[in-house]
Amino acid sequence: MPPPASEIHEPVLAFSQDHRESCVAFLGDSLPAGTLPDAAGTEHAVLDSLGKKLTVVVLWAADNPYALDQFQEMQHELVPLSDQGVQVVAIHVGAAPSDYAQLCTDNGEGALCLLDADRKYFGQLARRKLPRTYLLDAQGKILWLDMEYSRATRYDLRNALHFYLQK
Repeated sequence: MPPPASEIHEPVLAFSQDHRESCVAFLGDSLPAGTLPDAAGTEHAVLDSLGKKLTVVVLWAADNPYALDQFQEMQHELVPLSDQGVQVVAIHVGAAPSDYAQLCTDNGEGALCLLDADRKYFGQLARRKLPRTYLLDAQGKILWLDMEYSRATRYDLRNALHFYLQK
C-alpha cells in the first residue's frame, strides 16, 4: 500500500562517515555488471535483470537475522509492485545454506534469487555490513540505498519507490 501522497517526498540519505566509507558504489553510480547463478545453477547477468521502471536489489545472508527477515518480507512488500514495473533481485552473499533452494522457493516467488557465494559481487558494492538494499532506475543507476533492515528503512524504501514511480 503506498503512503499517502502528502507524505511522499524526495528521498534523503543520512549516512555516518563510517557507513559512507563502507560503500564502494553510492548514489548516482551504476550497479556493477556481474553474472550470478540462481538456486538451480542457471547463470543470470545482473544488469539484464533490471525492471522496466525500477529495480530493488536486496543483498542478504541467511545467517544474519535482519537480512533473513528482509528476504522473507520482500515477497509481501516489494514483489506486489511488479505490475508497476518494479523488479526484485535478491542476492545471497556468502556460501549458500543447505536450505537455500527451499528458502528461495518459500520466500522468493516473484523475485530473482541469485547467489554470490564468493562475495566478489558484493565487494563491488560494499566493504562490509548486510543487509544492503539498492533502488535502481531502469538503466541501473543507484537512486537510493540503505544498509540495515528496520522500520525506518522499510518506510524510506517505500517512500523512495513511490517517489520514483510517480516520475
